[in-house]
Amino acid sequence: RNTTICWILINALQSTRVMNIGKLDRLVVIKEATFSQDAYGQNIASNSTLASVYARFEFEKGKVGFEADTFIGTAPAKVTIRYRSDIQVSPKHFIEYNSKDWFIRSVEEIGRKEGLILRVEEKTTD
Repeated sequence: RNTTICWILINALQSTRVMNIGKLDRLVVIKEATFSQDAYGQNIASNSTLASVYARFEFEKGKVGFEADTFIGTAPAKVTIRYRSDIQVSPKHFIEYNSKDWFIRSVEEIGRKEGLILRVEEKTTD
């Protein structure tokens, strides 16, 4: 009986994700696009820093192709950060890393508000 309970606990622990904060070794800047109007009523876009946080940045397999006679490459990545409640999947929020903008495509919670996995993508054209 005790052996069965131990195996159940071991399987439960293995199936849950645990964040290792020691691997959060890259400084990324979470930015938010803000819009205002000038004296003529035209929208002016600017970016403000929401937070600077340490993250684990893992590059993933990218894609290349042509769209409307333009070379387009996508560079996806997985970014792990500590939990924040102010990040959304929207054109307003993006990440700056290595002087490049990475757009947030999805947000996945780790554990019970322990951390977040952000699936981000940088689009390049040439």
